[in-house]
Amino acid sequence: MRRIYIFYILFFFIFPVKLLYAQVSFNAKVDKVNLPINETLIYEIDITTQSKNIPSPKLPKFEDFIVVSQQQSSNISFKKDKIATQIVYSFVLMPRRSGKLKIEPAEIKIENRTYYTEAFEIEVKEIEREPSHSDLPFPVEGEVVSL
Repeated sequence: MRRIYIFYILFFFIFPVKLLYAQVSFNAKVDKVNLPINETLIYEIDITTQSKNIPSPKLPKFEDFIVVSQQQSSNISFKKDKIATQIVYSFVLMPRRSGKLKIEPAEIKIENRTYYTEAFEIEVKEIEREPSHSDLPFPVEGEVVSL
């Protein structure tokens, strides 16, 4: 009889609490971690939850990047009598300088719990410039041909 009580306690109290906390997925990703300074990268934050109210996340400060563009998309799906909402924030970022740049974690608070994404370290390299005519050891002469 005592085992039955323990089973009921585990089944009705502990498992539902665990399921409540498993309802939120909060992730970030970048499309590349190595790039030259003249290219852009895409940074995305993905929030998926069964919560009715999804607040805006606290975004990282993109201090070392220029935000070229940003967009937000949302999707609502119905699965087995449950509603799941997904919101994706996308940012196209261009580095301001070369070196190791960091994108700090994003943060969101849903149902009194705080969730964080991972941080990213981005390696930005200077572009190799093509030699100009003044860099060549000999003078360059040519004639202009018109067609």
